[in-house]
Amino acid sequence: LPEVVARVNGETVTKAEFDRAVEAVESRAGGPVPPEQRDQVLRGVLDQLIGYKVLLQETRARKVVVPDGEVDARINQIRGQFPDEAAFTKMLASRNLTLDQVKSDARHDMEISKLIDDEISAKVAVTPEQINDFYAKNPDQFKQGDSVRASHILISVPKGADAAAKAQARTKAEEVLKEVKAGQDFAALAKQHSAGPGSAAN
Repeated sequence: LPEVVARVNGETVTKAEFDRAVEAVESRAGGPVPPEQRDQVLRGVLDQLIGYKVLLQETRARKVVVPDGEVDARINQIRGQFPDEAAFTKMLASRNLTLDQVKSDARHDMEISKLIDDEISAKVAVTPEQINDFYAKNPDQFKQGDSVRASHILISVPKGADAAAKAQARTKAEEVLKEVKAGQDFAALAKQHSAGPGSAAN
């Protein structure tokens, strides 16, 4: 690829920016883009970068400003996703980023979000009357089939267990059931008593 992969109103999209965006896509996907999808995915990444540049240019034209304090708060949120400062610094190094670049990217993202909120969200208002009217005129869109959420506590009995072992398991099950009916926390009881790996953990 050339050093400049696109120009947006005279502003360049560099190969380095493009490569970084592709790496982010592959990082989220957990691996490289499959060869048969590469042309389509890379074109999509480039289109996103071009759209981003256009929005960024519009924020400058409209003098959209995000206070430094809000940017710092966003950086602190990102930092908080890592166990310590060393892990955060290691992430920056692995992506060939500096803290200033991360701050700049965060500021740009927040400026674009503010632009979109001001220009779109503020102008889209739906009244409760409109919601009720749509619901009344489109009942088929809100129909759902029956559903159920089942929770259980498994008291297991080994295969080939004798009558005494089965009776003991039944007694335990009845004791747990009494605790459930008495209002004790079902999830806590499942973690304590269930022999099912799924039901105990969830």
